[in-house]
Amino acid sequence: INGVSYTVTRIEDWSFHYCKKMVSITFGESLSYLSPIAFQVCYSLKEINIDLHNPYFTSIDGILYNKDITAIVRYPNNKEGIYVFPNSIMRIEDRAFNDCRHPSFTSITIPRKINYIGKYAFSGCFLLKTIFMAIYKNDFTNNYQFNDLRGLSADEIRYDEDGIMSLNQPNGKKTNVCFYLDYRDINS
Repeated sequence: INGVSYTVTRIEDWSFHYCKKMVSITFGESLSYLSPIAFQVCYSLKEINIDLHNPYFTSIDGILYNKDITAIVRYPNNKEGIYVFPNSIMRIEDRAFNDCRHPSFTSITIPRKINYIGKYAFSGCFLLKTIFMAIYKNDFTNNYQFNDLRGLSADEIRYDEDGIMSLNQPNGKKTNVCFYLDYRDINS
């Protein structure tokens, strides 16, 4: 800050809360922990960068991943463009896409090999209209991964007698969020 370097190892809860004008941030090689709620209401944030020598995290095109790029840690709230998961990703960490509201963030395809979707991972993504996702009935846990998508919550996801997922809003209207399922017999 103002030409002075600081050694930062942890970014705790609400560290950048309501930094509505912050567009970019860069962390050094010593950062070892980033709270899932560090960037709440940072609606202008377009990139999160990290020093190449950091042993815990890496950044690709302003998106924060764990070092071996098997988990997405944080997608900036105002990142432009369509996101494509790197082939190595297996986890979406808690609140990784929370509050993403760029007008181009309307659709996402979640690969089948994703074996964990963290709490509130897509919560507050008001413009997200389509989620392409291969899912088994027992894969979905109610951790509010898709909470607050224009009023739709995980509590409104239902399975029929055949195990097919449907989304119902409390007012009875059809939702604008679609899941495309690769449903298979869960007993096999």
